Amino acid sequence: MPGLENIEVFAALFSLIFVGISWILAISILSKYFKFRVRELLLVGIAWVGIAMPWTSDGISFILIMTIGEPLNPYAKVIIELTFLPVALIMWLIVFTDLMYKHRQKLVVTIAIILSVIFEIIFFYALLTDFSLIGEYTPPLAIDYTLPISLFLLVFLGIFLVTGLIMGKESLKSENEEIKLKGKFLIIAFLSFLIGTLLELFLPLHPVWIMVIRFTLISAAIEYYIGFTMPDFIKRIMLK
Repeated sequence: MPGLENIEVFAALFSLIFVGISWILAISILSKYFKFRVRELLLVGIAWVGIAMPWTSDGISFILIMTIGEPLNPYAKVIIELTFLPVALIMWLIVFTDLMYKHRQKLVVTIAIILSVIFEIIFFYALLTDFSLIGEYTPPLAIDYTLPISLFLLVFLGIFLVTGLIMGKESLKSENEEIKLKGKFLIIAFLSFLIGTLLELFLPLHPVWIMVIRFTLISAAIEYYIGFTMPDFIKRIMLK
């Protein structure tokens, strides 16, 4: 279906835009870590890069299609999309338990590491023995993941969103106005990310919907960045 292929390539272009902005913001967060040496900034920067990986594969495929006429092969695609998510989850849970529930950090992070190692072992075993255990590839870009992989993605998304919203909500209770403002941006960021991913799951491929979805995800990345770094110009505008 040439029409469908063209739509997928169009979607990959906007994935590239989202990923490019995500990387710029993540690098900016990481640069602030090297300036202030705040561990939280290092971890949230790495976490967002991992979160953006499912779209990174499509962005890379777009570049390859435009240059050599071929997308990523399905093996490279799933490696990029899936193997970094457990790392992102661990980084995020360290941040979450640094800021909240510090007394439970060791337990939470240990469980996350064990489950992540189990997932990686199963994933690479399936990758090396039977790709159909991971999903079905439909050229040029689509992979229909199997139920176990889909459940992992849902669990990852659920943990990320629930903990992010909890963090944002707790920030609103602070007497510090800047922390309250950070909390508001974090809540908006996680809700934007939720809306963007749900729309991607349930809406048909159409140029208008693709742009709406990607711009929603881009807004989530920007709000996430503001929520953790709070640029001075935002403070000047919103904290009068």
